[in-house]
Amino acid sequence: MTEVISNRYQNLIVALIWFDENTRVDRAKRIDWASSLYTSTVLVSGEIIPLSMMEEARACFVNAQYMATVLCATSVVEHLLVAEFESTLTGKPTLGISIDTVEKEKIYSTAVIEELRELNKLRNSLAHRRDASDPSTLTNRYLAKKIHPDTIKEQDARRSLEIMYKYFLQILKPNA
Repeated sequence: MTEVISNRYQNLIVALIWFDENTRVDRAKRIDWASSLYTSTVLVSGEIIPLSMMEEARACFVNAQYMATVLCATSVVEHLLVAEFESTLTGKPTLGISIDTVEKEKIYSTAVIEELRELNKLRNSLAHRRDASDPSTLTNRYLAKKIHPDTIKEQDARRSLEIMYKYFLQILKPNA
C-alpha cells in the first residue's frame, strides 16, 4: 500500500518540495513581521473561536493567503468587540453596529474607531459583492494605484493584522 500511495502522490510531493523551497524566504519574512505585532509572555485565556481565528489569520498571512487574512482578522475583532460590549448592543450585533455603538458611547478614541472602520471597510470589499464602479473593489484599487493586485492584498492583510493585534492588546485584561 505504501508504494501505491507514494507513486500516486509523487508528482504532488515534487511540486510541494518546489513550492516550499521557492517560498521559504518570503514566508520567513512574513513570520518575522507578524511576530513583531504580538508576543505572548503569559497564558492568554478567552473564547476559543476568536483566539483560534487569531492564529489562523496569522497562518493565512504567512502562507500569502491575504484575503483570508483580512477575513479572519476582521472576524477576530468582531468577536472580541461584540463580546466586550454585548450588554450594550441592540439588535443583531454586527461589526458595523458595534463600531457605531462604541463610537456613540465614546468608549474608544477617534483613532481606534477609525481603525475599526478601516478594517470593516477592508473586509466588506471582499465579503460583499460590489458594483463594478465601486472604488473599494480590488480591481478598481489596483487600476487606480497601478500596482499588482497581490501587492494591494498583502498591504490589506498587513493592515488587518496590525489592527487585529492592536485591538486585542487594548482589550486584554491582565489577571482576569
